[in-house]
Amino acid sequence: MHGGYDNKKGLALSRNTPAVQTLQEVGLERAKEFAINLGVPLKEIYESYAIGGFGGKTVGVSPLQMAGAYAAFGNNGFYTKPYAVKKIELRDGTEINTKPETKVVMKDYTAFMITDMLKSVLEYGTGTKARVPAAYRGKIRYNKLYRR
Repeated sequence: MHGGYDNKKGLALSRNTPAVQTLQEVGLERAKEFAINLGVPLKEIYESYAIGGFGGKTVGVSPLQMAGAYAAFGNNGFYTKPYAVKKIELRDGTEINTKPETKVVMKDYTAFMITDMLKSVLEYGTGTKARVPAAYRGKIRYNKLYRR
């Protein structure tokens, strides 16, 4: 329990104290290494980062980098650097399929627990008004089906 909430409920209700206390327990250096493995280019880390205070242009964490970092949770702990390739076709008509490199950045059960915590934001937390169908929460398929 942190600040009267367990971590899951603290995240769901967007409470800052549990996030900061968790970062303090984990330790700044360990959290920094974890973030770096998720593609977040941190040179330094501060407690304010626990609540998303990445400092804008100072730190230089882009939305694409953040999306890549969060994707690892839904991908059972595997990180893939974000990229976009629609199609590679050679002059002779040969198509090249690109496969991104992935690496394990956390244990699968860590990814499961964080994904479950993030879903609670939509189930009973601050994201309930988004009304995302339960079957699509935390899934890449949701984007593919609804972006038409």
